[in-house]
Amino acid sequence: MSHSDSKTEPLQPTLQLHYAEEFPLARQNQFTPVSVTTLVNRQELMEIVPDLESSHPANNKISTANLSIQRLINQRYAIEKLIHSRAGMNFYLVKDLLASALWCGYCGIKVDMQDFCPRCGQDLLHNHFLMIESDRHSTNPYKELILREIRNEGILAIFERFQYEGRFYVISTQWGGQTLADISRINPVSLLNWSLVLGEALSYLHANGVFQPELTLESIFLRPDGPQFAGFTKCKFHQLSSTNSRRIQLQQRRDLVKFCRMLLKLTRLNLTSKTGKGLVSVIRDLLLETISGKIITLKALLEEFQSLKQHSIQPPVHPEGLKMNNPPAEKVTLLSGKATHTGLIRSLNEDSVATYQFSQFSANSPIPVTLGLVADGMGGHQNGEIASKIAIEIVANQINRDLFLSNSEMNFGQLTDFSIRKIMFDAILAANEKVYQIARAKESDMGTTITAALVIGETAYIVNVGDTRAYYFNGNQLHQLTEDHSLVYLFYKQKRIDYAEIRQHPQRNQILRCLGEKDLEKNLQFMAEKYEMPYLFTQPLTSGDSLLLCSDGLWELVSEDEIIEILNTAESPQVACSKLIELANQHGGRDNISVVIIKVE
Repeated sequence: MSHSDSKTEPLQPTLQLHYAEEFPLARQNQFTPVSVTTLVNRQELMEIVPDLESSHPANNKISTANLSIQRLINQRYAIEKLIHSRAGMNFYLVKDLLASALWCGYCGIKVDMQDFCPRCGQDLLHNHFLMIESDRHSTNPYKELILREIRNEGILAIFERFQYEGRFYVISTQWGGQTLADISRINPVSLLNWSLVLGEALSYLHANGVFQPELTLESIFLRPDGPQFAGFTKCKFHQLSSTNSRRIQLQQRRDLVKFCRMLLKLTRLNLTSKTGKGLVSVIRDLLLETISGKIITLKALLEEFQSLKQHSIQPPVHPEGLKMNNPPAEKVTLLSGKATHTGLIRSLNEDSVATYQFSQFSANSPIPVTLGLVADGMGGHQNGEIASKIAIEIVANQINRDLFLSNSEMNFGQLTDFSIRKIMFDAILAANEKVYQIARAKESDMGTTITAALVIGETAYIVNVGDTRAYYFNGNQLHQLTEDHSLVYLFYKQKRIDYAEIRQHPQRNQILRCLGEKDLEKNLQFMAEKYEMPYLFTQPLTSGDSLLLCSDGLWELVSEDEIIEILNTAESPQVACSKLIELANQHGGRDNISVVIIKVE
């Protein structure tokens, strides 16, 4: 498919930590507090660190008489509404009237002359921000945040400060949307990831002399990359030095306890119960140990979280091996078919498909093995075609080498689920590296999506990168196994659009991941952790079941009901592939169309 006509290039900066190089978390090491050896009680804290409630001006609202709706500030920001007034500041929702947006007002990334944000999909032609106003007599901590160049993925982005008609203004990402208080039930892995993001953000604030952010569930907003601290109206600022180390130490401890109490509310667990062995229960126990003083510092707590993360996200290794060690009583046969077509609009087919049939023995019993691959290239000028063909060749050759040529009959029978998934993923990484090298040599933006399915007996191992899909069909229902690494599928995950809208959304061709990226493994892991969008799948199969792999040229135009009808009525997988291609062309054939079917009999 043509890069200019269909899929846009992968959004490389979409899931990166944009401030990691400019403001690295290593700045935390600028100040190393003395270890706290005793638990500080609230009375001692209050004697050394007075509560900020009494230090703010009594007048918590400044005049808004001159700031009417649609008033233009600094020849750029039109006021749409006053959100609230607090601690001597007014908070407005404003619209940016500058045609060439520099920042996304929702997620905070830097953008350049685009209509939509490549990360969150915000309409940049209607870009909104939060504007915080204060007069010369009021303290504006947000102004201090921008002076200290506070930039971190777990903290709302602050872009600009200026004076206008005698008042001070700060522009930041907008408030609103879902907060942590709105979460009724949280995935355990998300809880761990969010705890790390917020914990590292709090550590970053402390390293830059910022203390007492609002540590409540209501003051933390969920953004596309995760949670962000937004409340700083009561924060305090200090210069870090050895002369005030005790005071800083107590501030850190106070924030840490509040942070742990906030996360405990997010676990939604009974704090007095000692039962439970799940990940959430382990996180709860760590938080309670921190509050009680067994874990003293935020650094120590984050190290515990990191260790827990390393052990919780790794797929388990099954020592008993695959089901191939105990082959079914009846002989299993794998049938396959494949087809690809240019479609009715394109002049070049940049898709590639392949199926490979193998036979291996374990304990003297034959085990059928089939590998199916669909790749959807991009880059224009035949670059997409080259990328998809190379990807399929590399993946097929490496799987053949690592799975069969490197394993004897006995070793093949002892392979585990984990080792096979690793073989699949290593093959994908090898193909990615090859495409990346060729793209650099050609100075091209070539790339390709890919879905690969390895069926061994009655078990399928599937890996996908991009928006080529794998479906499971059991004779009655069709289930989408893979998740598209695309902007619109991310919208669907965030419940911003319905599933049915994916096929017709104007941004459906913007993919987030593809082969040909510099840091594919890191980026895929990031997506899996941040957005719960996996890339490795295992699916058990029984007689009569089928796997269907296809490019978006098929699934965008042919409904699931139509796919089910063809799979149920076609005489063979190859006939089914041909009929699906024909039907996609009948529905317009606006893209290259590719399909692979593997059936168990």
